[in-house]
Amino acid sequence: MKNKYFMAFILIILLISLTGCFLFPPKDNTAEWTVMVYLDADNNLESAGINDINEMEMVGSSSDVNIVVQVDRVPYSVLAANNEGHLDDSSNSNWTNTRRYYITQDFDPYQISSDLKSELGELN
Repeated sequence: MKNKYFMAFILIILLISLTGCFLFPPKDNTAEWTVMVYLDADNNLESAGINDINEMEMVGSSSDVNIVVQVDRVPYSVLAANNEGHLDDSSNSNWTNTRRYYITQDFDPYQISSDLKSELGELN
């Protein structure tokens, strides 16, 4: 008799715990969309590339959309050799390697403040 009550108790506990899995399923933390942007700013369009990143930061990623950017910048010497030194964008520490950013929202139109995820060195 005790075994029947014990088995019934175990069965009830098991049913309650399994029901909770269906009523409260685990949350999926993945975004529905991921937008990956390749920005080749390793030329005389460097300023435009930096501006593009800052424009993306005005919106930023959300729980539904991830925005990821890979960007490569140009050294001043390359522009100067082509008589385009005046086009050099020395903002944002003037780095010249390839970087990947996870774009987060901010409203500074001049400074990149998104999460730097990796530096890949100089790539072409």
